Amino acid sequence: MARPVLRTTPAQKASVGGLIVVALLILAVAIIILGGEQGFLKRKYEIKARFKRISGLQAGSPVWLSGKKVGSVSKITFVRDAGDTVFIDVSMMINGGVRDLIRSDSEARIATLGLLGDKYVGITLGHPDSAEIKPGEYVKTNNPIDFEELIGKGVETFEDLSIGGKHLVSIAAKLDSGQGTLGKLINDPDIYFDIARLADYSEKIAGRIERNEGTIGRLFNDPKLYDNIVGVVERTSSFLDTLKAGNGTIGRLVKDPGLYDHLTASLGRIDTLVARVERGEGTTGKLISDDELYNHIYNSVTTLDSLLLDIKNNPEGYFKVKVTLF
Repeated sequence: MARPVLRTTPAQKASVGGLIVVALLILAVAIIILGGEQGFLKRKYEIKARFKRISGLQAGSPVWLSGKKVGSVSKITFVRDAGDTVFIDVSMMINGGVRDLIRSDSEARIATLGLLGDKYVGITLGHPDSAEIKPGEYVKTNNPIDFEELIGKGVETFEDLSIGGKHLVSIAAKLDSGQGTLGKLINDPDIYFDIARLADYSEKIAGRIERNEGTIGRLFNDPKLYDNIVGVVERTSSFLDTLKAGNGTIGRLVKDPGLYDHLTASLGRIDTLVARVERGEGTTGKLISDDELYNHIYNSVTTLDSLLLDIKNNPEGYFKVKVTLF
């Protein structure tokens, strides 16, 4: 048995064609809307950023300019500089409409959407007076925080804190048991009484000072002492002014260069005289240095002393008196 053939009328064909046209229009509008949001239909240009590490950034990751999405990461490659140091170049396709906002003082950094979210490149706005970043040029970068290293340091810090806590517990135990100087200060009641006695003595001394008793009290409270000190200071100041003006003998000693020259010359002559005496020159030098002269003088003095003693004991042997009578 043959199948029946369905025949379509022109009206049905027109309806189907209209539905297809409407669907195509809806699809075109959706493409335009989505393309406007995603930047598919916008004119783009490429800029680059060089990092030491990218912390999981991938091609296709979004690029934000001051918090607004303006492009995406197109390529990530390893490069070497002149010093053979390895870096990572991140190429980004940016919407042409924000070209005048990214300038030479802008800075790119890699950040995270949330604590463990996807990575993105954030770029700061540039100053209007700075030069624009041209296609293919590099924007300044700020390397991201290495969370693995940070976590490692956190673990080390935790271990250090744990060790420090154990030490604190040990110290607290020693203090509680009265060990060491600090432990005795905390636990020994005799120290409290010593401190109390010291405070009592201090209070008594302060009372004596307030009552003008003793030397210290008079030093604190006697106005005459202050007047005497002021007088001494004034006289000292006047004396210093006199010296500065060159008055008096001491002032002339301080100010007069001629007197200094005379003193210097006199000291030189004295040095010369002392040197001659030390060398045994002159009478004084011989008196000091010549042993033979000393012996002669000593013998002469000894002989004279003996002679005077003999004259004293036997004067008639030395003095004769002749009396003649007329």
